[in-house]
Amino acid sequence: MKKIKVLTVAIVLSSFITPMIPVNASVIPKPVYNSNGQVVGATKALPTPLPAIPATEINLPADYNILDTLEVDVTGDGIADKIYLAGHKIPSNLPAAKDLSVTVKSGADESLTTYWLDKVGGYQPHLFAGDFTGDKIADVYVETASGGSGGWSYHNIVSFNGSEPKELFGIKDNNANNITGKFVDGWKVALTNTTDETTLTVGVSERREDYLRLGIYDKEGKVQKETQIMSAPFIKLEPIDIDNDGVYELKGMQSLSGAYRADRLAEVETILKYTGINWQSQSTLIMASSMTSGDSINALAEESVTNVANQMDGNIANNIISSKGEIKEINSKRIRIVGEGSYKDIVLNSNDTTNIVSAENGTPIEFQDLKPGDAVTAYYGPMVTKSMPPQGNAIALIVGTPAKGSAGMYMKVANVKENQDGSVQVLCTNGDRLVTISPDVFEQTTAIKEGSELVVWYDVMTMSMPGQAKATKVVLLPARADIKVHVGAGVISVNGRELALDKDDSIITRGNIVMLPLRVIAESLGYDVIWDGGQNAVELRNAMNSTATMRIGSKNYEKSKSTIQLDYAPELVNEKTLVPAEFFTNVLQLKVEISNSHV
Repeated sequence: MKKIKVLTVAIVLSSFITPMIPVNASVIPKPVYNSNGQVVGATKALPTPLPAIPATEINLPADYNILDTLEVDVTGDGIADKIYLAGHKIPSNLPAAKDLSVTVKSGADESLTTYWLDKVGGYQPHLFAGDFTGDKIADVYVETASGGSGGWSYHNIVSFNGSEPKELFGIKDNNANNITGKFVDGWKVALTNTTDETTLTVGVSERREDYLRLGIYDKEGKVQKETQIMSAPFIKLEPIDIDNDGVYELKGMQSLSGAYRADRLAEVETILKYTGINWQSQSTLIMASSMTSGDSINALAEESVTNVANQMDGNIANNIISSKGEIKEINSKRIRIVGEGSYKDIVLNSNDTTNIVSAENGTPIEFQDLKPGDAVTAYYGPMVTKSMPPQGNAIALIVGTPAKGSAGMYMKVANVKENQDGSVQVLCTNGDRLVTISPDVFEQTTAIKEGSELVVWYDVMTMSMPGQAKATKVVLLPARADIKVHVGAGVISVNGRELALDKDDSIITRGNIVMLPLRVIAESLGYDVIWDGGQNAVELRNAMNSTATMRIGSKNYEKSKSTIQLDYAPELVNEKTLVPAEFFTNVLQLKVEISNSHV
């Protein structure tokens, strides 16, 4: 007879579920054992400080940075080893890195062993050491925030106990959800455990109007269009020693959605334990949302072993990122936000270019009217400090929680397409949202241009890439200049921050033409500037692999494989590349404001 285990189910009678926010395991002090069961170290909460070293000292390329360190025994010889997490930072002033690797420097003989993490890149990667296999030797755990709007992270676990490193958990293991499902007759969703074919039924009659509109059901509750549910990657995986036996399990949270991404059906919490071969699901907690008292949920599941698989790439996050939470502190023109998103704890500077508006109706809010405890979604660029918490510059703050409906969302427009009916389709600069705006919703659709900043409201977004939605409300934020040049004072500012110019960073005017120093401006915008002396050419490349190239003396500029001809060519002055101001407006699609003032 098979061993049967009941699948625990929690029913949440509300329109949403508050997601689990796990404790960061890297700040919980835990002992690290050697092969004799002796404590030889601890996790990051009690670190042995390691001096800063260049990556070349551990045989990595010179353009790599050391991102995090630990000093514990991971080889099982009873001697603490030095562990270095390194990555290629792109560009160097971003908290983002790609091509991550873990290098162990043996405490016994100082030999180096490097393991390259497959297709992993992102924000704030960090280390944790703990025994996941039960051999009483610490394994190396790496968590890397993707920076994406879904808030999910990459997770890797590597064992260095052996002649060669062994990956215990990697990119193919980052989606351990073995639940599939589809809509069935009777206003229900049938969920199936794919390992043993046991089922779970969730009533969804509360959402019948939406499903009727989408054509999934007819009025009698019969399925008209077969629709599979969607599962997301792990929002978070938390190393946790559940049974206090010194061996860590993984506790992860994922989402199940129905007709579209925001159609949240359930949250799945899974406990995984390593068996020596693969990761076994120890328990599954399903929390179903938005069910009426007449709906039902039932489940029975057998104990099973799960081979988890996921095919995700290692792309770095988009150029506008966000954090959602509440304001914890306000100090002068700075606010500290704690919650979820690209950074779970961040300090943001507000300046004259920061848009602060109501989440309910988009009306402006003065900074001095903000107070601790306010709900806020903050949008900011990926350039932040390496401090704890990191600090950055706020682009927009959407404040408050609407009494009804969804909160407004900030977007900067990358492209506008006009339709015959007077509506426009706008694509955001991150490339992940395509929103249709009709004249009924926003009368002056022709005022929306590339570079415009909007707060948009919508009810439904498709699962496509980019996700598509129809706006129910739009607020066009006041236009602002991304780059301001004060010719008389020789001052350049980018997004409200004055740049530090050296003596060779010239601003040259010839009639109506203003030539600007390329490198200092481009680097402040997050670009790497690469000079090719053999070709007299310059290439710009940012974290999204957006590129622009030019040759000294040529009026042709290349942007993402397109050629744009300007009236003036780049030139070298004092070994610095100068470009016409129209390069930033016409090629990089930025706003430039030029004045002859002395500021």
